[in-house]
Amino acid sequence: GDGIALVFMLLVAFSPRLILYSQTARPYAITLLLSLLAFVLFQRFVESKKTTFRWGALYLLCAVASSWLHLLTLAVVIAPFAVYGIPALFNGNWERVGRLFKLGLATLACLLVVVLPPLLGHPEDLAIKLGEQLPGVSGFYGMLFVWMGTGSAGLVLFGVMLAILGAGATWRQLPLTASLLIGLLLTLCLILATQPAWVQYSVTLARYLLTAMPLFLLAMAAGVMRVSDGLTQRWGRVGQVVSFTGFSILLGLWLYQSPLQYMLSRPNSNRLHSAYQFDFRKEENLVARYQAGFPISPFWSSLSAVPADSIKIAATPFSFESHHWDAARWE
Repeated sequence: GDGIALVFMLLVAFSPRLILYSQTARPYAITLLLSLLAFVLFQRFVESKKTTFRWGALYLLCAVASSWLHLLTLAVVIAPFAVYGIPALFNGNWERVGRLFKLGLATLACLLVVVLPPLLGHPEDLAIKLGEQLPGVSGFYGMLFVWMGTGSAGLVLFGVMLAILGAGATWRQLPLTASLLIGLLLTLCLILATQPAWVQYSVTLARYLLTAMPLFLLAMAAGVMRVSDGLTQRWGRVGQVVSFTGFSILLGLWLYQSPLQYMLSRPNSNRLHSAYQFDFRKEENLVARYQAGFPISPFWSSLSAVPADSIKIAATPFSFESHHWDAARWE
């Protein structure tokens, strides 16, 4: 409904993680968009006329582009083949099986063209990142803070409760839910099988399972509307006021606890620094803890005596590893 869409829009618009990725020169934001588009286009292809292949061609373009930009999204974008293909096979829907088979062959051929050459050319670049770590319980728990964009355990608890309340409505009203869940399951299996480096940290695990984030926020939005509808049915106009006030307070607390106030402050040319996004929980932010012992030059405090906008300062990092460069702290 419109209410769910509005709440979901607010949650996405103010999501610190999505804002960070929208400004990062890595393909995380675009692969998320391409993956979700691929799901929609695949469904359109399945529901279209037998002679129409337009939606399939657009799906192929999005799926191949997403997999080329970030190989791990391959497990996500192929999920609709299982969701729609397996039931068609068991039900004897050979027309649909044939169409999916043709689309699958075309997708596989294009994937081999764009993905195989770099893998064969430099297999060592991929090999050194595999067989390193497995995600633990703390990583999955920390992932909830990444998705929520907060360091508050209380807000995460509220968010999870709302997502549980809205899970049923999301499953019923969003046809893409099955494909998303199967894609996430395949991705998780791939993570467990390959054991990529740094996946023990929640920020990396959440990035690999990024497709789950909009689904989680959508379930939260559906949960908000379920609570609101329940209060409205029980108390009428008063229930509407109570639900609106409660959501406004919750949104305000979320924004107050959000790291956006630090990342978007000025001047701040280091808003994408790992010190801000490694972990939104201060006690779990290993980068911030590591940099806390760095000495700070008295030069920076002396600038308070200089007239505003009277000088320009250019600072260059002494190390290209961002955790060794504490500019985010003193800037």
